[in-house]
Amino acid sequence: MKKKFLLLIGIFHLGITYAQVGINTDTPEAMLHIKSGESTATTNALNIVNSDNTGIFTVRNDGYIITSGVHNAVSPLDLRDGIDNSIIGIGQSSQTAATANEGAIKYETKLLYCSDGTDWHQLASNPIKAYVIADVLNPVQQFSHNVESEISDWNLTTDLTNSFNTTTGEFTAPRSGIYTFSLVLTLSDDKITQFSSFNVYWRMFSSVIKCTSSFNTTSTKSLPVSVLCTGSFAMNTNEVLKASVLQTFGGNRSLKSGGYNNLTIIEN
Repeated sequence: MKKKFLLLIGIFHLGITYAQVGINTDTPEAMLHIKSGESTATTNALNIVNSDNTGIFTVRNDGYIITSGVHNAVSPLDLRDGIDNSIIGIGQSSQTAATANEGAIKYETKLLYCSDGTDWHQLASNPIKAYVIADVLNPVQQFSHNVESEISDWNLTTDLTNSFNTTTGEFTAPRSGIYTFSLVLTLSDDKITQFSSFNVYWRMFSSVIKCTSSFNTTSTKSLPVSVLCTGSFAMNTNEVLKASVLQTFGGNRSLKSGGYNNLTIIEN
């Protein structure tokens, strides 16, 4: 008799494990079926809190879903928590637009698409374009005679796409396109030797633009030497552009302080 009783308990437990559970309903239609007693926006059907008793997920009786930090949901799914964390991830899909139905959105290769029920249409976007302004206000870097050196000590004023590295002086293209640059560099006052030059290079892999100020005679007075170098590069995403200098005045030289060295890069 005892064995039969234990067997019945085992069968009953197995039935409970795979049964449907209904809350506020005697006829559940899912593994967990919750029936709310109201249909208003002022009461909740489901409320989940964390160990600090902070609400992290709520379903209102009018069907609106409220996530952590959202105090007044004004759409069925409102993620605007005011903490700079209100994002939603959209993934890729191989479904046809007809299968996904109209209004569906998917992500493909850095672009968003919306279905009209027949075709997928690329959503228009105006990405923030690269715009960099930098200068060297208090230069400490020394440039040796006849040695090409990259420029450091940059002070960043504006960088809308976080594309410029002030330590290395490298600009990384955020996307494929045409980028126009302008660079003014001025060496500190010193004497000028005959047949000397001040050269500025813009380099991107094997492509290079060179700008030069050259001198055929000697100057006994200490003078500043400047180069203005402008141009454009067709760059692919993540390609790197950087500037360097080479001077042949016979000794070490530094850039002139006080706002004489300025860089601008613009995405067209």
